[in-house]
Amino acid sequence: MKAIVTKHAKKRLKERVGLSKRAHIRHIQHVLQKGKYLFRNLAEKKFYMRMGGKDYVFSWTSKLEPILITVKYDYNHLHLYSS
Repeated sequence: MKAIVTKHAKKRLKERVGLSKRAHIRHIQHVLQKGKYLFRNLAEKKFYMRMGGKDYVFSWTSKLEPILITVKYDYNHLHLYSS
């Protein structure tokens, strides 16, 4: 499956996931295959997936190819302990 990564998503993958440019497509394909499907917003033509404590926001082209829009932290997944 071919995936498209926007400029904004490339920046977020580098910042939040720590991936090099060459690893972006492989990582996105891995997320699409093994990630947890959260929900779909038909009004905005988006779907959300979760993997490794991060939420991935996708859209799709007219050929139904996924487009990664951004990567967000899953704040419910983070365990913050106060000392």
